[in-house]
Amino acid sequence: MGTEGFYRTRTHRAHQLFGTDERQMQELQFEFFVPLEHAKAAMAATREVSKNWHLPCSTDPEGKPFANYTDIRVIRADEHWLSPTTSYHGGDTIAMAMGLNKNARGEVLTSTLKALEDALSPFQMRPHWGKMSTYTHADYRRLYGSKLEEFCRVASELDPTGKMRNDWVKEKLFGTVEPRRDWWLEDFVDTGAAAQ
Repeated sequence: MGTEGFYRTRTHRAHQLFGTDERQMQELQFEFFVPLEHAKAAMAATREVSKNWHLPCSTDPEGKPFANYTDIRVIRADEHWLSPTTSYHGGDTIAMAMGLNKNARGEVLTSTLKALEDALSPFQMRPHWGKMSTYTHADYRRLYGSKLEEFCRVASELDPTGKMRNDWVKEKLFGTVEPRRDWWLEDFVDTGAAAQ
């Protein structure tokens, strides 16, 4: 399937693509959603921003490329409170997820992420609130409005002590902790080593 080289196309049913051997890696991931009618322009903008992502990542000790893959899929609109595909624009959505080198760090990563967000902002882009983004609590409040408020209200009623909230959720969705820094500057924890 596809052609050899950096850009390789694989088209198939999701269950036959996701979970394949090449996806079994530690990675950093961006994911963005735009209305389907902006798909062509958003993909062109993404390709322009990512044109050098096949080059070695300057923060990777082995010199591996900055990007591992891009997944593109179309998702039906829905009305779920925190779904990035909520029909705020009245139609279906295209999702673009980028798997990046786990060793990408610091300004290299932050500036790349910001450049992609800026390039996609004219197309009503929403970042996945659970993945890497420079968006703040105020940005998510602007994007989700009363649906975010309702989610936080119900979550607080059902989980008054916040046991089911980590610092990311507290910062990005609830706005109850101060933004501390770029989350992706943290090193991955080797869970196998930590368990011993």
